[in-house]
Amino acid sequence: MLRLEEVRQCYSVAGECDFVLVVHAASLEAYETWARDHLMANDAIRRYDTTVVWSCKKFETAVPLA
Repeated sequence: MLRLEEVRQCYSVAGECDFVLVVHAASLEAYETWARDHLMANDAIRRYDTTVVWSCKKFETAVPLA
């Protein structure tokens, strides 16, 4: 995932899934092709779920300082 330009963010997380990826693609068709080539074809990945973002309601990166 580190070398794939479509992967903009990659998080190792606790809980039901092991990783969360933020992937940018030009279209749903482009994403489907990318997922087939890089997720489905990877023997180390047994399962993945996709969530499509239709719109962003809030996005902040600033961390408030105490």
